[in-house]
Amino acid sequence: MAQRGVSITGFSRWLTGVLAACVACVVCAIGGCAVEPHRPYIQSAGSGAACASTLAADKLRTTPEVPDDKSYTLHFVEFDDQGWAFPDGTGTPSRQIDCAIADLRHKLEAGDKNVLSFVYVHGWKHSADNDDRDVKRFRKLLMSRAAYFPDRHVVGIFVGWGGKTVDAWGLNNLTFWGRKNAAHHVADGRVRELFSRIRGLRAYWNGPRNASEHDCDWEASNKDRCRLRTIMIGHSFGGLILFTSAAPYLLEMLSIERDLPSGEKHPRATRARGIADLIVLLNPAFEGTRYEAVFEASQHYRAVDREPPVLVMLTSTADWATKNAFPVARWFNSIFQYPSSSDVQSTAMRRTPGHIEHYLTHTLCLGDEGCADAPGNADASPAPELERAKSRRYCGGLVLRAIESASPPPRSIIWNVRTNAQVIPNHDDIDRPEVFRFIEQVYADVTGLRSAACDDDYTPATVPAVGIDQASVRAPGGIPAR
Repeated sequence: MAQRGVSITGFSRWLTGVLAACVACVVCAIGGCAVEPHRPYIQSAGSGAACASTLAADKLRTTPEVPDDKSYTLHFVEFDDQGWAFPDGTGTPSRQIDCAIADLRHKLEAGDKNVLSFVYVHGWKHSADNDDRDVKRFRKLLMSRAAYFPDRHVVGIFVGWGGKTVDAWGLNNLTFWGRKNAAHHVADGRVRELFSRIRGLRAYWNGPRNASEHDCDWEASNKDRCRLRTIMIGHSFGGLILFTSAAPYLLEMLSIERDLPSGEKHPRATRARGIADLIVLLNPAFEGTRYEAVFEASQHYRAVDREPPVLVMLTSTADWATKNAFPVARWFNSIFQYPSSSDVQSTAMRRTPGHIEHYLTHTLCLGDEGCADAPGNADASPAPELERAKSRRYCGGLVLRAIESASPPPRSIIWNVRTNAQVIPNHDDIDRPEVFRFIEQVYADVTGLRSAACDDDYTPATVPAVGIDQASVRAPGGIPAR
């Protein structure tokens, strides 16, 4: 009898342990367990100098990362779930932001080359781990850009945060609420310092030095005179972080002239002195309510003739995460919120901007018939400029079509573009060659530099090159000349 009692007691303890472990896993998945940095050991070697790692021998935990051919520099800037900089090996906040900014400053002050910088904010289920898919394809993007822009220093800044806390398939889907909450904290935290300091460098180096000078992009020319070009990209919850942090700058740009007397112009800061030349959000995962202020301001913006977009949001109808899972998860979040004031607001509380019809400005699909089933698309036109036409063809076979009922109008500097599975097949496969061609040509419009023909050679190495019949493709935006 005593032996049986021991057996039952042992089994009870085992069962209690198993149940506790299961509860812990679920709590960790839903709430989000604390995460550790992947490259925390960093110290600044001083302003204007390259940063030295305290674990320089461990390349997998070193930032900045420089390949053997020194073609680019890749900085990792990581934040914890409260938006704070991760502590370094001594327990003090890391100097990763200082390191990245010091490197940009050093390259600009050296003056041997201008600088092209990329900032990437990863999304849900990703991290700054060396083997993370987003890290690998960001490296390859930088590698391809360095080869294409040999006259510029190429610098990448990978913004890491705790987007991935659970590896187990199935359970990782339960991390939605915890990781979304963490993304909000990151968006309100020191990542804003990073973006502000990048803007500060751009305002100084791209602006006039005296009263007789102009901003670097004040007129079209055959040479890009801007010292620091910047493209920022956010994916999924990384789109939430980037948009939330950039929204104040976007609102300033959109609204600064709105209330001036008719015909009056405010000496607005040009895009070259703003936070970025181009912001791209791929399958962004945030509520339409967060986009509403920028949407409203964009409808009143006084666009300059042929002004390219400053914000491009690209969402696929094949993205199950933002199309289906996000509204369901948001329904649980909004149960105890105050009642919405209208059906429109109720929809905006639960859906992302790319899945709300009245927010859309364009569709982007392969071929002339790729978006034939999308409601509201305008007929195609051979003219290249969207402000004068209703569609535009890009290298790689993509066709951008204006939506007739779009508000703001298609010529706005805010684009909310819907695409389909032919271009972005799901939530994570955002690195298709056609997508990069599209982003490149939008950037070419920003710089004002265009080439005469499409160039297949710039396709990032993340995916095999796709053969394009150049005779059938027009290149109104072209590829940026150097």
